[in-house]
Amino acid sequence: MNFKDNETRLDILKKKAQDDKIIIDDDLLSVIATKEDLTIEDMKKVLNRVNAYVSLTRSPICREMIEKSISDEILQKNKVISDDYIQEVVAKYFHIDKKDLKKYMYEKQIAIYLCRRIACMSYYHIQEKFDNMERDEIMYIVNEIDKEIKENASTKSIIEKLTNIIKDVNS
Repeated sequence: MNFKDNETRLDILKKKAQDDKIIIDDDLLSVIATKEDLTIEDMKKVLNRVNAYVSLTRSPICREMIEKSISDEILQKNKVISDDYIQEVVAKYFHIDKKDLKKYMYEKQIAIYLCRRIACMSYYHIQEKFDNMERDEIMYIVNEIDKEIKENASTKSIIEKLTNIIKDVNS
């Protein structure tokens, strides 16, 4: 990244800080602006994260706080959970072959639920990965499992165990 790119990125952050009424030194903003791993949106998220922390703790903005927020944002970006991985975990949990997962209604519904709730996948994405199910059918499945979790300790336990497995590997 060249000097001009960094200046543009810094100007964007200055504007964001001004718009959000964040009082921050340009040197600290440049720590964010010069971090090549961050997109413009990521930089704004870092600034929002710093602002939230400052608002909660009433502490001044410092370099360490900025660097911690950058690290947190980079970690968050790297936590991408794929539908393929979720299907693999669900199949393994229920002792079935992943390629057969779609034949088992309950297990398939659990995978769909986890794709929506844990990985925040769009209905469209889930439709593509699960035999082009209708959006309404996916919504129904997610809602029913939400209800089932509240009413059935076994379902709740299964979802919690699978969620922990999925999140542990991706943290």
